[in-house]
Amino acid sequence: MSKFLCNCGHVMNITEGWSKYEFSLIPESQIEVIAEQLDDGILTNSNQFYELIDKDNITVYRCSECKRIYLKNELRNFESYIPESLLDRKE
Repeated sequence: MSKFLCNCGHVMNITEGWSKYEFSLIPESQIEVIAEQLDDGILTNSNQFYELIDKDNITVYRCSECKRIYLKNELRNFESYIPESLLDRKE
């Protein structure tokens, strides 16, 4: 997937290695596991770090135009969420 079309019509280019649109949502408990392994010297390279980050993360895309976020669900589809401030404008 190289481009992602937002419901507002903005096209997000996600072909770059580290896209400005892509985020990882990580449970606090997983962050604690990673921190402990860093402190204990268990993690010795970045590959191990990223494996732990990716273990329980949720891929998130955020539109820079309308601020909608898209969360990848268990079926590998994206569910969209819109800020309430945008909903207020439509009423």
